[in-house]
This record gives sequence, C-alpha cells and structure tokens, in this order.
Amino acid sequence: YPKTKKGQSTSRHKKP
Repeated sequence: YPKTKKGQSTSRHKKP
C-alpha cells in the first residue's frame, strides 16, 4: 500500500 503524506500505509480511503 502506498503511504500517504501523513505516513499512513493502511488508510487509503480516509482523507483528512
């Protein structure tokens, strides 16, 4: 899974 800007690799659906 691609890591987000916050470093969350598991959370892909949630965009804060």
